[in-house]
Amino acid sequence: MGKGKLAKFADMERYENVFQYPYSVVSDVSFEMRGHWREQYFNNDNPIVLELGCGRGEYAVGLAERYPDKNFIGVDIKVGEVMSVTQHPKNDKLMLCNVNLGKRAITVVTNDLNVKDDNKVGVSLLPPQAFSDIVSEGMFLGMNGSILKDVEGELGQMPKGIPMESLNETRNLVENYLK
Repeated sequence: MGKGKLAKFADMERYENVFQYPYSVVSDVSFEMRGHWREQYFNNDNPIVLELGCGRGEYAVGLAERYPDKNFIGVDIKVGEVMSVTQHPKNDKLMLCNVNLGKRAITVVTNDLNVKDDNKVGVSLLPPQAFSDIVSEGMFLGMNGSILKDVEGELGQMPKGIPMESLNETRNLVENYLK
């Protein structure tokens, strides 16, 4: 883990506009904001702008100050390594992946039936969502119906060299998720 990372994660806890969950209890967390961002959080009808790979969100905050007629949501993206893959017990069109993000492991439910152990992947860290009763803690970056399986970069850090088409597809999926 990089220098000062634990302090940075602890620092994020003090911001009221950061939605972060302890992954050890993620199955007990519902995400009530899904589909209700404008009325329950922003209290307006302004368009939502999504920033992928936001890190601590400084850029999104700056944009929000500059463009108060828009609502900004940041979603972080990290490099992960698939540690294990199993068939979803209730849905044969889904796979369950245990993904190492460096400082923690998360579960990702995916419809890519070709994902394998040791794939190095990009993961959008999203609010927990159940798929056929299994909670997914993120979404893989993908392109043309398949996840990117040889992502460059350090575990737990922002990926390098992600194709723009993949980011566009991810943006569209995340926007649909947030609406």
